[in-house]
Amino acid sequence: MESEKIKIKKLIKAWVELHGELENDHQRFCQLVCQKLTFKGSCSLGEFENEQLPMRRLKRLVKKRPPVHFNEEHQIDGVAGLTLKPTQHLIKGSEQSAYVLSAWEGLLIPFLIGAEVNIATKCKSSGQDISITISPMGYETPHEEVFLSFLPQSQWSPQHLYGGAKWSHFLLGTEAADNYLDANPDHLAIPLAKGYQFARGVFGGLYPLFAH
Repeated sequence: MESEKIKIKKLIKAWVELHGELENDHQRFCQLVCQKLTFKGSCSLGEFENEQLPMRRLKRLVKKRPPVHFNEEHQIDGVAGLTLKPTQHLIKGSEQSAYVLSAWEGLLIPFLIGAEVNIATKCKSSGQDISITISPMGYETPHEEVFLSFLPQSQWSPQHLYGGAKWSHFLLGTEAADNYLDANPDHLAIPLAKGYQFARGVFGGLYPLFAH
């Protein structure tokens, strides 16, 4: 499988260079919004207003990447690939349920919120259930082999950091990964261990305030 040749450190460097480090107040804002969505549900922009983040600055931040999404009641219901709208990838933190747009964001969000979450999803190839518990300290899964579909570096662009729903999926086992690659020859299949390492490195590059 081509994924065995992937050099994660080089990919991390290229990804961070492409997307760039966020400003400090932007990093804090993204973390706070993600924590609110994960543990409490939708929230208003005004909840984040303070002396360091006046409303004028907040309104500018929501127009930057990562994109912030609002529902019809003008409440925030999504940011950085985390959403309250149902997708195939359910994440649970305490009693509140939220979702991520893709497998890639499922690995990245636990670092951003600084907490453990449980991911309940399905294999894109076989439809089998997949369960992963993931945190900034590591991950656990009852499955012997889990892969992450990904794009090769030649296809990267800035929007891919927050728009991976069409190309980043969880795949259960080598056979499922091979079947996916047969149907998507321009994609990669990365073992979960490498995907986790990649997410950790990208998080450290984009959100250095919270990286340890």
